[in-house]
Amino acid sequence: MHTAYSNPDPAKTDQLDGLRFFAFAAVFFFHFQPSPEYSSVLMFQKQGWVGVEVFFALSAF
Repeated sequence: MHTAYSNPDPAKTDQLDGLRFFAFAAVFFFHFQPSPEYSSVLMFQKQGWVGVEVFFALSAF
C-alpha cells in the first residue's frame, strides 16, 4: 500500500520559497534598466548571476 507523500516540515519549503524569491529578484533587477536616480537598484543589478546560481542549486529540492 502506498501513502501520499506528506511534507513533515512545511517551514522548510517556505524557507526555500523565500530564497527562490530573492533569486528571482536578483535576476529581475539584473535585466531591469533603471533611471540613474534609482542608484539603490543599480547596486543589485550587477549581482543577477547569483540568482541563476541559486536557482540551479534549488532545483535539486
